[in-house]
Amino acid sequence: MTALFGVRNVNDLEKLFIYVCLHTGGILAVQSCASALGITTNTVSNHLESLERANLIYRLPPAEIGGKKLLKARYKVYLVDAALRNAVLLRGEEILGNPQELGVIVETAVLRHLYAYHYPDSPQIAYWRNPVTKHEVDIIVQSPAYTIPVEVKYQGTPTLGPDDGIVEFSRKVNPAFAYWVTQREEDFDVRQFEGLRTRFLRVPAHVFCYLLGQAERLLWETATV
Repeated sequence: MTALFGVRNVNDLEKLFIYVCLHTGGILAVQSCASALGITTNTVSNHLESLERANLIYRLPPAEIGGKKLLKARYKVYLVDAALRNAVLLRGEEILGNPQELGVIVETAVLRHLYAYHYPDSPQIAYWRNPVTKHEVDIIVQSPAYTIPVEVKYQGTPTLGPDDGIVEFSRKVNPAFAYWVTQREEDFDVRQFEGLRTRFLRVPAHVFCYLLGQAERLLWETATV
C-alpha cells in the first residue's frame, strides 16, 4: 500500500486498521477515531479511502430516500473478510461461544456475498438509520431497478414485527422483497404487513449465503461462456 497509495506513515495506517477491526460493522465517526488514535481527521479519511481502494474494507453510506442526500454522511465500516479481522485480533475458536462476535462475522459474510452477487449491476450498498426512532437496517442494496433491504439477526429467536426497522424502511420505499436473516434452521417463511406489498423472507444465514454463492457462481459461469 505504501507504493500504490503513497502512504508515508505506516504506523498510523496500522493503528487505523486495528481500530477498524475492533469496530467493524459500526458507524465510524472520523473525529472520534482521530482523537482515539492521536492523528488528524484528514489522515483518518485518507487512510480509510486507501483501505477501501485496496479492497480491505467496505464503507457503507447512509441510504438515500427520495433523492435526498445527507450533508454529513457517516459511514458504516466493515472488514471485507471476517477471517482477516480474527487473524489481526488473534481471535480463535473462543468466538464461537460469543454471540456478539458471531453476529459480526455473519453480518460481514452476508455483506460480502451481497457485494459479490450484485457486482455486475454496480449498485450502491448502504445502510439506513432513522435518527428519530433509532431504527436501523443493516444493509440496503440500491440500483435503478431495485431496492433490497437486508437485516441480519444472528441471535436466539428474533421476531419480525410491524414496528421493526426493516418494516419502517419498507413503508418509505415499498420494495418488492426484504430479507430477515437469522440463525435458526427452522426460520423459513414469508411475511407481509398491512398496507405493504413487500414480502419479507425469513431465512437462516447459512442458507442465505449458500444460495447467494451458488447464484453468483452460475452467473459468472454464464458470463464466461
